[in-house]
Amino acid sequence: MRGRSLVVMMRAPEAGSVKTRLVPPLTCFEASALYEAFLADIFEKLKRLRGADLFAAYTPSRSRQSVASFVPPGVECFPQAGSNLGMRMQNAFESLFGLGYKSVIMIGSDSPDMPLARVKEAFAALDGKCDAVFGPALDGGYYLVGMKKPTRLPFDNIPWSTATVLSETLKRIKGSLSFKLLKPWHDIDTFDDIRLLRKRSAPRTFEFALKAGFLKG
Repeated sequence: MRGRSLVVMMRAPEAGSVKTRLVPPLTCFEASALYEAFLADIFEKLKRLRGADLFAAYTPSRSRQSVASFVPPGVECFPQAGSNLGMRMQNAFESLFGLGYKSVIMIGSDSPDMPLARVKEAFAALDGKCDAVFGPALDGGYYLVGMKKPTRLPFDNIPWSTATVLSETLKRIKGSLSFKLLKPWHDIDTFDDIRLLRKRSAPRTFEFALKAGFLKG
């Protein structure tokens, strides 16, 4: 059996399909460039992660070639599959458990400045008695989810893209899965969120926001 794996759920940084809540004030092309900075910061940080195989689950499925240019060597890419977010997440977990991994952590691509320590803490929880681990996001969702066995419970009938995603997920798994909650963190979805960026944890994203006039140096 393989050990740990981590998968980044990402989109191809195509103009008009990423960070659309920032358009305006950004143009579609500027929003795409910002998202490219997100990916650069995330994968640069993950290079320092030891003891886990790295994957990128991307959408749309036709974008494998363009996605490969934003993913470092050694990160295996595969397309997301499913008609909604829950199905895509569930299928990504099942794919990795199907390869024999004993613990799988999934992160999104909207928290480029998330500390790597949160990932390490999540793996430690899964190495212990927890069946699952979640990193609560300030908007009511979560920036990280990890499990050590495949299950549909966290992904079925969840009101995705609402402020009750995490609370409803925890209701679904209560009594069936033991879990740990990490400290909350923020996604970067809106203009106000950009002001929460941590420079040291996301230098390329911070530089972009600085040049765009969203932040002060």
